[in-house]
Amino acid sequence: MAKRYATAFFTLVIFGVTLLRAADVIDRSTLDRKVLIGYQGWFGCPGDGSPGNRWSHWSRGIPSAETLAIDLYPDLRELDADERCSLPGFTIQGRPAYLFSAWNRKTVLRHFQWMKQYGLDGVLVQRFITDIAQRRSTGDVVLKNVIAGAEATGRTFAIEYDVSGANPQNFAQILQDDWKYLIDNLKVTANPRYQFHNGKPLVSVWGMGLNEAGHPPEDAAAAKALIAWFHSGAPEKYR
Repeated sequence: MAKRYATAFFTLVIFGVTLLRAADVIDRSTLDRKVLIGYQGWFGCPGDGSPGNRWSHWSRGIPSAETLAIDLYPDLRELDADERCSLPGFTIQGRPAYLFSAWNRKTVLRHFQWMKQYGLDGVLVQRFITDIAQRRSTGDVVLKNVIAGAEATGRTFAIEYDVSGANPQNFAQILQDDWKYLIDNLKVTANPRYQFHNGKPLVSVWGMGLNEAGHPPEDAAAAKALIAWFHSGAPEKYR
């Protein structure tokens, strides 16, 4: 009897370990029971390789006590020296202060390792309609960093379009053209880490329906038409 109990316990342990290992790679086929977080990827700093070569979204211009634009200061104690952007004129407890850039693949990979460590399943990587042309012309570095992070950690990713500040007259066309580009050129939906649901790739569109300036369209029918394009109006491979 004791031997059978021991065998059963050993079997349960092995089964449990197998389940834990399986969880290392998130099931991308469904959104059910998933926790996905928004990943803007908009933070940058001088010298990070980005075309602007400037502080991006950390501050309004050169960082100072008056221009900082963040709500919380990030804890960078785990970042290596080659991931840190020195923040001139700032100190933390008498030590030099630093920030980070999403253009640094090592840092984005670290973010995904943290997601895995704390049980987050993946990201909705934001793609701003007003910034698409620049992203594409500079090689979509941040998106490629996100894809690498998802692949390395078994997380999932999906595209989330942000319509903030877009032109109501052409935002839908820009979005549709970019979706085709992502599928044809970057092969995002063919990636084994792209998030699907009910047999179709996931796409999020953020900002429609907020009923305020800067978040087109004002006409609900235009929003409905864009959704219908994804569901049935686009050629099959883009649905």
